[in-house]
Amino acid sequence: MMAPDHIEPVGFSDLTDDEALVIALFRNWRGIGPTQAIAEHTIARHFFRAQFHEVLGVLFSVFQFFGYGNGRQIADFDLLSEEEERLLDLLSDSRSGLLREPEAIVACRVALKAIAMSLRPVSSITRSGRDRLLDRIDQTGRIWANGLAAKR
Repeated sequence: MMAPDHIEPVGFSDLTDDEALVIALFRNWRGIGPTQAIAEHTIARHFFRAQFHEVLGVLFSVFQFFGYGNGRQIADFDLLSEEEERLLDLLSDSRSGLLREPEAIVACRVALKAIAMSLRPVSSITRSGRDRLLDRIDQTGRIWANGLAAKR
């Protein structure tokens, strides 16, 4: 669940390398090709020699719970969406052993653990606010630059 306005949202820089990798793969899966099959083939080919290549199939199965092809707004790129937060929660180590979960989620969690990848639930991620601050600085810079360009 996305944080209320008075709580900082989870930013990309708040994630561990493993978490950032899963979110980056999810984002690429959603927007890298005209079809889901092309996206999956492209990602698998690109990461052929990577350690996590063997878990891509089960990751793609979990990604399908969220649907293919829903693009992100560029302004929010460094902040996680609600779906991305739910993805981390579904695959987090703390969920192990819960009953009645879809088989794809359990299989993915087991596969990630087998290659020593660890994901935290969103509630355990410390929110630094760095990504939101950098986004605001960028927006201010763009507004200022546009103002200067308009005066010329």
